Amino acid sequence: MHDTRFWPVNRGFDDHSGYFQGCGGYASHVASCCDAPRPNASDFLHYICASGAPDYRGYDWFNNLAPAPAVNGTPSSDVIAGLAEAAIARGGAAGSPIFLYLPFQNIHAPYDALPASVARFAHLPISPQQMQMFGYIYELDVAVGRITAALSSAGILEDSVIVVVSDNGAPAAAGVEFRNFPLRGFKSETWEGGTRVPGVVFAPGRLPAGATTDAMVHVTDWVPTLVALAGGAVSPSEGLDGVDVWPNLAAPGSPAIRGEVVHNINPLCSGGQFGSPKAALRVGEMKLLCWCYAVAGIDGATTTGCTPDPAHPSDWPQLYNLTADISETTNLAPAMPGVVKALEARLAVIAAASVEPMQWVPPYQGADYYCADCPLRNKTGPYAPWDAWVTRAPPTQKG
Repeated sequence: MHDTRFWPVNRGFDDHSGYFQGCGGYASHVASCCDAPRPNASDFLHYICASGAPDYRGYDWFNNLAPAPAVNGTPSSDVIAGLAEAAIARGGAAGSPIFLYLPFQNIHAPYDALPASVARFAHLPISPQQMQMFGYIYELDVAVGRITAALSSAGILEDSVIVVVSDNGAPAAAGVEFRNFPLRGFKSETWEGGTRVPGVVFAPGRLPAGATTDAMVHVTDWVPTLVALAGGAVSPSEGLDGVDVWPNLAAPGSPAIRGEVVHNINPLCSGGQFGSPKAALRVGEMKLLCWCYAVAGIDGATTTGCTPDPAHPSDWPQLYNLTADISETTNLAPAMPGVVKALEARLAVIAAASVEPMQWVPPYQGADYYCADCPLRNKTGPYAPWDAWVTRAPPTQKG
């Protein structure tokens, strides 16, 4: 969000209201650090980063291109639900199709909820952290209920398609047990616990009620799937990675349309946002993981391919059959070298077309990144909005 050219209203949306940064206070709408103390509407001045870290607090809720300070003190789930209700009422009255993208903060850290929401779970034999998280989830449920009720009141619920998905697996959290169980790993890891999430699609008359599918669906598939469902088509010239997977949803058990998923390719062995294993690819039911992955021309590498863990080189790469072993407990690489070789070859083809991952320091995505010398955002303090601070010519190769 460093440049308003990349803000939603300049990228296809008619209206936008929301946040741009992660780890914002759910009611204060002050962006800060995920490890900061729990924020709230009355004490957001004390919502600060860890000792020694830059104080990059800033107000982070905008309507289109302008800060929206009026929502300070209102939980974001209430704000989003209210905006959705208004948009649905307008769309229903106009009789025109509408598209709503609603990225709720619930339940991204820092975990917070109204005291009354948390108290609903005080009778359970769970930790205070779990009660806090359950209250946060409850408020999301309430917001979703408000939105479906609005669709029903507008007379368009039965002609709606509602997709509910998460962006990644849950991170580890103190006092919260069995997150992602029985999957291995957490957010920012390429194990299934970090990347596999459930999804729910509500589409009366279009999907069989209560049906499930194990067909692979990647987040990039939603654009071509929803465009096709609305009667449009995505041009191959747009270079999207997704495919229309609606037939797999409409006919559970049908042959999988998507045959592979790239979990990650991160050639920054000692940096980058993801921890090791840095690369993973699934083809069919087999998944290959590499401790790190070198890509020629990035981070000083001259070759492309899996690189082992220096402390345990014989343990890598690893191979798992996700149909038989969803918890990734039995490494099949020693017994199936041919499969390992084939997946490594496929991973190399994909890696050759990749770009350097984002980093937190210049040049951010490599020397050829269009904003490689752009400054970091200056500190603003909690009262000032965390708005755009860079204006550059449009990027030519990546944004």
